[in-house]
Amino acid sequence: MIPATPRQSLTSSASRSIATRTPFREIHAQHRAGRFGLTLFLISLGVLFAATLIGLAVVRVQLSRKGVWPESLPRPPVLLLLSTLVLLVSSVTVEGAARALARDAVDVGGRKLAATIGLGLGFLVLQAWAWWRWLAVVEMRWDDASEGRLALTAFYVLTGLHAVHVIGGLIALAYAAARYRGTGAAMRARQSAVYWHFLGGVWVVLYLFLLVF
Repeated sequence: MIPATPRQSLTSSASRSIATRTPFREIHAQHRAGRFGLTLFLISLGVLFAATLIGLAVVRVQLSRKGVWPESLPRPPVLLLLSTLVLLVSSVTVEGAARALARDAVDVGGRKLAATIGLGLGFLVLQAWAWWRWLAVVEMRWDDASEGRLALTAFYVLTGLHAVHVIGGLIALAYAAARYRGTGAAMRARQSAVYWHFLGGVWVVLYLFLLVF
């Protein structure tokens, strides 16, 4: 058996290191793995949001049967409608960014990613403003709401849960924007866009739920 030379040992060690860092060497395998992981993640989030909505709906029905659900509650702040429009526009810009990077229009893609981040931050600002406006409603109705206080706090539960995931989406978008010229930029932008579209769809459902809750 011929012993390995130092150069061969170094090459072998480097190869093992690369294999360890990149379990999927082929770009198509990386894309498939990324899509599969993202799909599982979105399914888990969908279950989380669905369970939250179902739980709130069940409690509302039970309190209504007991006759303790507060009547004549104010409608959700109009700011929520504005924030919804902002989020929908951001879905358009992030889709444009993903398509631009897919055809190697990196400058256009970078600008649209930056625009999406700006719109996402604007959405959070509007949500925070709506939180502040709703606080007055909570303080005014808290004492006479009794067991129906869920009607006042559900607004914060739903919008807060969604806002946390929007912050996560903004982090992903910021990472994609920081490396929009690098290898795999199109894949990062597409995955971020899919997640952002998901958050947009979830928010529309939550907003409609708040209107009828």
